[in-house]
Amino acid sequence: GKLAVGSAVGRGMLQVLREHEGGGSYRSQVELVSGEIGEDVAHYLAQSEQRRSAVLLGVLTRSFGVAAAGGFIVEVLPGAPEEVVGRLERNILAVPGVSQLVAAGGSGHVVETLLAGLDRELRETRPLRYRCRCTRDRLLRHLALLSAEERESLADEAGLIEADCVFCGRHYRYEPAELLAN
Repeated sequence: GKLAVGSAVGRGMLQVLREHEGGGSYRSQVELVSGEIGEDVAHYLAQSEQRRSAVLLGVLTRSFGVAAAGGFIVEVLPGAPEEVVGRLERNILAVPGVSQLVAAGGSGHVVETLLAGLDRELRETRPLRYRCRCTRDRLLRHLALLSAEERESLADEAGLIEADCVFCGRHYRYEPAELLAN
């Protein structure tokens, strides 16, 4: 009764690139443990960032298409009492599927179900958004690291190099003189 994501994904590595707001980044990777996205992200958080977490993801399909989809990451804060962690674990284990919870009552229903019986205080809410921090200059610096032969193989007849950001798909064009100046 569920999509066999793990069988489709198979074995391999999960690579994460984390870029910091003020600049700088780091990359880490862990081996996939199951091919199930939620389990593999939770494994990454435990191994690479030493965070106790549960990652719940789901897509509820019906004959007409997708009825609901959603996901949550629940992390245990350092110093959390074991009785709180135990209650949270019991709540999570009782969830039939995050997509069913979303379909039954939206994200608020999921939060209420996951945190049932726990004291909590809402501090802030913000809308979810994706923002790529790519810039024309940043991609140019990457292209400048390529050898002259590699840049030549990427260039068209006029010497222009076209490149796309792999995260957001933004398209950039570079003149030969720009590449030589860097």
